[in-house]
Amino acid sequence: MNGIIKKSFNKPDEVRSPDKANIHVCDLGGVAAAKMFLQPGWSWSTCIKPFVAGDVYVIEPGHDGWVEGDTECIALEFNATAAKNYAAKS
Repeated sequence: MNGIIKKSFNKPDEVRSPDKANIHVCDLGGVAAAKMFLQPGWSWSTCIKPFVAGDVYVIEPGHDGWVEGDTECIALEFNATAAKNYAAKS
């Protein structure tokens, strides 16, 4: 182990705010960590899926996610590319 990189979701490197969500992103070198605060009514297919012209993305058929009820969902994602790019502005 060469070292430790420590960050806090309380002081993220970037905050993104797509429709019905807030995403705190911490860049950990080659890996990003994202803490997603998803509000009731959020769904991937309606709030994130509509990419802009020129975007390229790989995602398996049938992929979707949504928040039911009236309680916020908090999700974590750790990935070398997905957390860095999720709901990022061009």
